[in-house]
Amino acid sequence: MPSDLERGDGKSCLFETHRGIVYPGDGDVMGHLPTFRYLQMFEAASYHLLAQLGFDFAAAGKVGFADRRHEIDYLVEVRAGSLLLIRSGVLAVGRSSLRTVHVMTDVARTKEHARLEMLSICFDLQIRKSMPLPQDLRHRAELLQSEAQA
Repeated sequence: MPSDLERGDGKSCLFETHRGIVYPGDGDVMGHLPTFRYLQMFEAASYHLLAQLGFDFAAAGKVGFADRRHEIDYLVEVRAGSLLLIRSGVLAVGRSSLRTVHVMTDVARTKEHARLEMLSICFDLQIRKSMPLPQDLRHRAELLQSEAQA
Protein backbone atom coordinates (compact mmCIF):
# COMPACT_ATOMS: atom_id res chain seq x y z
CA MET A 1 0.00 0.00 0.00
CA PRO A 2 1.63 3.30 -1.01
CA SER A 3 1.82 5.86 1.74
CA ASP A 4 1.87 9.63 1.54
CA LEU A 5 4.78 9.33 3.99
CA GLU A 6 7.11 7.78 1.46
CA ARG A 7 10.20 9.57 0.29
CA GLY A 8 10.68 10.48 -3.35
CA ASP A 9 12.66 7.27 -3.91
CA GLY A 10 9.68 5.17 -2.76
CA LYS A 11 11.23 4.28 0.61
CA SER A 12 9.10 4.86 3.67
CA CYS A 13 10.19 7.31 6.36
CA LEU A 14 8.25 5.20 8.87
CA PHE A 15 9.61 2.26 10.83
CA GLU A 16 7.94 -0.53 12.75
CA THR A 17 7.03 0.28 16.33
CA HIS A 18 4.29 -2.26 17.18
CA ARG A 19 2.82 -5.61 16.11
CA GLY A 20 -0.29 -7.13 17.58
CA ILE A 21 -3.31 -9.34 17.17
CA VAL A 22 -6.90 -8.47 17.97
CA TYR A 23 -8.38 -11.18 20.17
CA PRO A 24 -12.15 -11.85 20.35
CA GLY A 25 -12.24 -10.37 23.89
CA ASP A 26 -10.74 -7.10 22.62
CA GLY A 27 -13.91 -6.18 20.74
CA ASP A 28 -16.86 -4.14 21.93
CA VAL A 29 -20.58 -4.98 21.83
CA MET A 30 -20.65 -4.16 18.10
CA GLY A 31 -17.86 -6.63 17.34
CA HIS A 32 -15.12 -4.21 16.40
CA LEU A 33 -12.09 -2.70 18.11
CA PRO A 34 -13.08 0.07 20.56
CA THR A 35 -11.29 3.39 20.71
CA PHE A 36 -9.37 2.65 23.90
CA ARG A 37 -7.75 -0.43 22.30
CA TYR A 38 -6.49 1.69 19.41
CA LEU A 39 -5.03 4.11 21.96
CA GLN A 40 -3.30 1.27 23.84
CA MET A 41 -1.55 0.15 20.66
CA PHE A 42 -0.65 3.70 19.60
CA GLU A 43 0.71 4.37 23.11
CA ALA A 44 2.97 1.31 22.88
CA ALA A 45 4.16 2.47 19.45
CA SER A 46 4.95 5.95 20.78
CA TYR A 47 7.15 4.48 23.53
CA HIS A 48 9.04 2.44 20.94
CA LEU A 49 9.48 5.55 18.80
CA LEU A 50 10.92 7.49 21.77
CA ALA A 51 13.25 4.57 22.51
CA GLN A 52 14.43 4.63 18.88
CA LEU A 53 15.19 8.32 19.38
CA GLY A 54 17.41 7.41 22.32
CA PHE A 55 15.11 8.17 25.24
CA ASP A 56 15.96 5.83 28.14
CA PHE A 57 12.80 5.38 30.22
CA ALA A 58 14.53 3.39 32.96
CA ALA A 59 17.23 6.01 33.49
CA ALA A 60 15.11 9.08 32.79
CA GLY A 61 13.56 9.73 36.20
CA LYS A 62 13.60 13.51 35.85
CA VAL A 63 12.45 13.91 32.24
CA GLY A 64 9.19 12.73 30.74
CA PHE A 65 6.71 13.34 27.94
CA ALA A 66 3.06 14.35 27.98
CA ASP A 67 0.76 14.08 24.99
CA ARG A 68 -0.77 17.45 24.25
CA ARG A 69 -2.83 16.56 21.19
CA HIS A 70 -4.09 13.46 19.37
CA GLU A 71 -5.80 13.48 16.00
CA ILE A 72 -6.94 10.02 14.92
CA ASP A 73 -8.48 9.00 11.62
CA TYR A 74 -10.30 5.65 11.78
CA LEU A 75 -10.23 4.40 8.22
CA VAL A 76 -11.02 0.66 7.97
CA GLU A 77 -12.77 -1.31 10.70
CA VAL A 78 -10.61 -3.64 12.82
CA ARG A 79 -12.19 -6.94 13.88
CA ALA A 80 -11.15 -9.96 15.95
CA GLY A 81 -8.40 -11.98 14.31
CA SER A 82 -6.77 -8.98 12.65
CA LEU A 83 -2.97 -8.98 12.65
CA LEU A 84 -1.83 -5.38 12.97
CA LEU A 85 1.35 -3.43 12.34
CA ILE A 86 2.08 0.14 13.43
CA ARG A 87 4.83 2.16 11.77
CA SER A 88 5.85 5.52 13.15
CA GLY A 89 7.85 8.59 12.20
CA VAL A 90 8.72 12.17 13.13
CA LEU A 91 6.85 14.99 11.37
CA ALA A 92 8.26 18.01 13.23
CA VAL A 93 10.71 18.87 16.00
CA GLY A 94 10.11 21.90 18.22
CA ARG A 95 12.05 23.37 21.14
CA SER A 96 10.29 21.10 23.64
CA SER A 97 7.93 19.15 21.40
CA LEU A 98 7.72 16.34 18.89
CA ARG A 99 4.97 15.94 16.31
CA THR A 100 4.80 12.30 15.30
CA VAL A 101 2.67 10.05 13.14
CA HIS A 102 1.67 6.44 13.77
CA VAL A 103 0.06 4.43 10.95
CA MET A 104 -1.83 1.21 11.74
CA THR A 105 -2.16 -1.31 8.89
CA ASP A 106 -2.70 -5.01 8.48
CA VAL A 107 0.62 -6.89 8.51
CA ALA A 108 0.61 -7.23 4.73
CA ARG A 109 0.23 -3.42 4.55
CA THR A 110 -2.70 -3.68 2.14
CA LYS A 111 -5.18 -1.79 4.38
CA GLU A 112 -4.61 1.31 6.46
CA HIS A 113 -6.88 0.94 9.49
CA ALA A 114 -6.04 4.11 11.43
CA ARG A 115 -3.61 7.00 11.60
CA LEU A 116 -2.65 9.06 14.65
CA GLU A 117 -0.87 12.40 14.54
CA MET A 118 0.38 13.28 17.98
CA LEU A 119 1.99 16.27 19.68
CA SER A 120 4.11 15.34 22.70
CA ILE A 121 5.79 17.78 25.06
CA CYS A 122 9.04 17.09 26.91
CA PHE A 123 8.78 18.14 30.55
CA ASP A 124 10.67 18.19 33.81
CA LEU A 125 9.05 15.66 36.15
CA GLN A 126 10.22 17.53 39.26
CA ILE A 127 8.81 20.99 38.53
CA ARG A 128 6.13 19.72 36.09
CA LYS A 129 6.92 22.25 33.35
CA SER A 130 7.98 21.91 29.74
CA MET A 131 11.67 21.81 29.02
CA PRO A 132 13.84 21.67 25.89
CA LEU A 133 14.24 18.28 24.27
CA PRO A 134 17.44 16.48 25.32
CA GLN A 135 20.10 17.30 22.70
CA ASP A 136 20.79 13.69 21.59
CA LEU A 137 17.06 12.97 21.22
CA ARG A 138 16.60 16.22 19.27
CA HIS A 139 19.44 15.26 16.93
CA ARG A 140 17.98 11.81 16.19
CA ALA A 141 14.49 13.23 15.73
CA GLU A 142 15.78 15.85 13.28
CA LEU A 143 17.57 13.12 11.31
CA LEU A 144 14.34 11.13 11.02
CA GLN A 145 12.42 14.27 10.08
CA SER A 146 14.96 15.16 7.36
CA GLU A 147 14.74 11.60 5.99
CA ALA A 148 10.99 12.08 5.69
CA GLN A 149 11.49 15.29 3.74
CA ALA A 150 14.25 13.92 1.46
